[in-house]
Amino acid sequence: MVKELGFDVQPYTKADLYLLADTLVRLTNRDRAEMDALAAPPDTLPQRVFAEAAKAYAGLAQTWPTLKYAHPSIKKSMFRRYLNYLGVTGYLNPFTNEAQVNTTVPAFQTPFVTCHEIAHQIGFAPEQDANFIGYLAASRYSDVRFRYAANFEMLLYTIRRLARRPAAVAHRVEQDAPRHPGRCAAHHGFL
Repeated sequence: MVKELGFDVQPYTKADLYLLADTLVRLTNRDRAEMDALAAPPDTLPQRVFAEAAKAYAGLAQTWPTLKYAHPSIKKSMFRRYLNYLGVTGYLNPFTNEAQVNTTVPAFQTPFVTCHEIAHQIGFAPEQDANFIGYLAASRYSDVRFRYAANFEMLLYTIRRLARRPAAVAHRVEQDAPRHPGRCAAHHGFL
């Protein structure tokens, strides 16, 4: 999938993973500072986020036409509270091909979750593929909420990968990770 989009895939080393984590920490902190500097808090209503996610894919399709999101259909899941018990943030309804987003997750995660579910809608079934395409859409979009959500989510994935490595490396990244108590508490409370 990645090669079809023109990316050169290479095996990565522990040093590459640490560099990625460091870069994501910097990007997440940059985006958070930009959000804090906004005159008014960003609109977190799900329908607004869903509409913006469709726009993110429209921009992405200019570079990669195969990622065109032709028939937007994103909805709040009816099973939001039940999905929390399973740790599920969204899913693709297999009967209607609608992206179903669990809107009880912390609001700062909704942009990435939405972009991830859209990736499933346009044909990327494996989770890692949907994560990658969702990251491309959210991280390249002009809305800082989308960039923050994408970089934060990828930082979590990277830290998990580092946790499989020697503990000192993961601990060093954790020390540099963004300190946003309200957001982290909301994220950990959700989990």
